[in-house]
Amino acid sequence: MLKYYKSISKKKKKQNVEKKISDGEVGAKAKGNRVSDEIKARAVHLVDVHPKNSARAVALDLKLEPRTVQRWYKAWKEDPDSLFKVIGRPKIIEPEGELAEATKQVVSDFYFKQPTSTMDQLMEQLNTSFGNLAISKRTLYRYMADLWLFSLKRIRLEPEDRNSPEKIQQRKEWVIAAQVVGVDYLKNSVFIDEAGFNANLRRTQGWAPIGETPIVTVKTARANSISILGAISSKGLIKVCLRKPVPPPSSKKRKLTGTTKKQTKGTNTNHYANFVSDILAEMDKFPEMKGHFLIMGNAPIHTNKIIRTMIEERGYRCLYLPSYSPELNPIEQFWSVVKSGVKREFVLKKDTLPQVITTACNEVLVSSFEGFARYSVNRFADCLEGQPI
Repeated sequence: MLKYYKSISKKKKKQNVEKKISDGEVGAKAKGNRVSDEIKARAVHLVDVHPKNSARAVALDLKLEPRTVQRWYKAWKEDPDSLFKVIGRPKIIEPEGELAEATKQVVSDFYFKQPTSTMDQLMEQLNTSFGNLAISKRTLYRYMADLWLFSLKRIRLEPEDRNSPEKIQQRKEWVIAAQVVGVDYLKNSVFIDEAGFNANLRRTQGWAPIGETPIVTVKTARANSISILGAISSKGLIKVCLRKPVPPPSSKKRKLTGTTKKQTKGTNTNHYANFVSDILAEMDKFPEMKGHFLIMGNAPIHTNKIIRTMIEERGYRCLYLPSYSPELNPIEQFWSVVKSGVKREFVLKKDTLPQVITTACNEVLVSSFEGFARYSVNRFADCLEGQPI
């Protein structure tokens, strides 16, 4: 008895399905939210032969959205072929094969030259290279992220001359010369540099409800900067020195009774000489550091004859990096970690900022310093091969 009712149920269900197919009610969505071409063609045909060309009546009969049918019919009237163009994954973009590699190469070259270009501009470039592509921005973005492993990142501004042929050649010559004189970043080198901090230093991203912008309030849009002089080696932190900010000049005009000497805002040669002297005093405590190289940038205050004389008279050696070569100075990686630590603070004030910076410096793991040095050492190969860094 149960078997009889079950077979009757199957028969009725089959009849209903056949009836829906004949009426055009099934197959409207072939896969997911995508409508089959057969349903599109049937809907457009019924609207065209309808006495009043009523897309709404046809849509209700086929159980489709009226606006969708109206859009199909309008597109068909303007261009009959446009109704059946493939929107989504185009044949030109495939996971594997020579064509896929060619497409990826076009994308790589395009964003290498113009990394801030939009998806619309990329689509225009692909259409220019491979003809008219029927592809949505969503599909293209999926290929960028999932297949080609591109991601949207915060840009880094670089001087135009940083990787000019002249600078690339200078780095190559510098690395060769450093190897000749016996420079070893992991054994006999100390790295010096200056960094700037201010009370408005914050993370560049924050959380907020959808549709709202995360806002961080600050005392003033223009905060006084603090200059930090630091020295590290592959073994750890040697010394940091904080220079207090110089207050900005008053906007009010005052009548001066006499001449006054203009105060220097940044680090001058005297400041730097005093700091180098402190570094040497610290290094003197460790006899194994005698003869080490003090490596620094080639800023005018660094290359002053006083600095070199002071270093060499104490039994150490001095080496200046080529310009626009921060990747060759491991302390740049150190400053990056320190600034990340400072940005984690919820409240930064100009009177507490020095202590926050000092704490962030001391919290850098000792094991990280060797990593900073190795990062720069790994750039040597690029320099010797004439590659930009």
